[in-house]
Amino acid sequence: MADTQRLTDAQIRAELAPLVRVIASAIQDTPIRLGGPEGTADLTATIAVRVAAYVGREVLPPPDAETKKLRLRADIAEAELRTLRAGIRSLGGDPTTIQNLWAQISLRNRQWKAARDANTRVRLVACDPGSYEDPADVIRAVCKALDGPEHTEQPC
Repeated sequence: MADTQRLTDAQIRAELAPLVRVIASAIQDTPIRLGGPEGTADLTATIAVRVAAYVGREVLPPPDAETKKLRLRADIAEAELRTLRAGIRSLGGDPTTIQNLWAQISLRNRQWKAARDANTRVRLVACDPGSYEDPADVIRAVCKALDGPEHTEQPC
């Protein structure tokens, strides 16, 4: 503890001067309603937001390149979504309805792909029915093919 250098009052004031300016600016800019709790809440919220912005800008380390790239992609996606939703609303549409329709189309596409894959597996099983001695073996192989790839052994 003896090795720790203590800051003087002047050094502390110099270090905290930008933060003091942020708080003073918030107090000066925020209208306060006397006699009601709203004035205090507004002032407290304004100071908290401005101090958080100051800390993020001046105190925290800058983000790395990957974080900046992800933030940029998120900002672009949010802007595009806002633009799309505003366009749909301006044409009299409901963005939620469009979103639900898109989800239904995606679901139908996944179902269609699953049916196509099952059909392909059945064709592979049926490509050489002579490799099965018993017709019941063919039926079992087709049923396995319809169940999915994790149950399928391709006999062809």
